[in-house]
Amino acid sequence: MTTRIETEAKIELMKDKFENLKLFTGKIVTELYQWLDPWKPKEDQINTFYRNGKDILRVRESSYFRNGSLRYKSVFLTCKTPSEDSSKYKSNNEKEIQFSSDYKRQILSVLDLLNLKQFFSYRKFRTDCNLENCVVSFDEIPDYSRYFIEIEGEEKDISKVIGKLGLQDKQTEKRSYLEILSGDKYGMH
Repeated sequence: MTTRIETEAKIELMKDKFENLKLFTGKIVTELYQWLDPWKPKEDQINTFYRNGKDILRVRESSYFRNGSLRYKSVFLTCKTPSEDSSKYKSNNEKEIQFSSDYKRQILSVLDLLNLKQFFSYRKFRTDCNLENCVVSFDEIPDYSRYFIEIEGEEKDISKVIGKLGLQDKQTEKRSYLEILSGDKYGMH
């Protein structure tokens, strides 16, 4: 299990700005690091949320693709709680366990035993690259026609990436995707 404080800036963009920024970011990363392909494998995620009272657990099924071919699958169990960190960006305490996708059925059985009930789910396509000590994620949420860039790292590095990508005038979002997509109906805070 990994335990960490996650700090991120999430910015919603219109589709054309999202696509142009993705191309621009790829060029910056290629020039900086001389990589032929700056992108990590594309990830297809199914995020499903379970709750028992106030406690919320996310089950993420991730399939990773490179050049259109499936490379591997994983299942992540994640619990996030608000951090006491005073970052100007969103900050959470995160506990996460990764499993092989072969264990999905057993994981769901354990959730049922714990009386955790599914209450929300969404699909997200994510493409990541590294820039200035941050992970920069381009997230497409097709069922909602929404597009986000998420920058995760230390606060100073996040600010540097936001400036480098020309996003300093954009509002950062502190809500989770669960809160955004459900209209805060199932908020964690």
